[in-house]
Amino acid sequence: MADRFATQFEIGGSLKRKKLEEFVSILQSDGFGLNYEDATAEAMTAEAERCSKEGEPLIVSALEIAWGDVDSTQEFCQKHKLPFRSEEHTSELQSLRH
Repeated sequence: MADRFATQFEIGGSLKRKKLEEFVSILQSDGFGLNYEDATAEAMTAEAERCSKEGEPLIVSALEIAWGDVDSTQEFCQKHKLPFRSEEHTSELQSLRH
């Protein structure tokens, strides 16, 4: 069984609509949603567009990422020069689940 971590990503910058849809797909495949809950692609895209328009970072999160592995999200951010930071919450996982 894999160790699982609550993970939050804060992502800045902006993308063209075509790349934004690809990015949302990658975020979802890595297990991210909004506010530690699953979110539809439409909801995540709308939030990303709102954040971009208002100059705010997009914050995505997940309760259980196996081994904290979000390589696809990190690679996409690096490739498209999107500033990001991530936090893993190992000790808080149990309290968030209950």
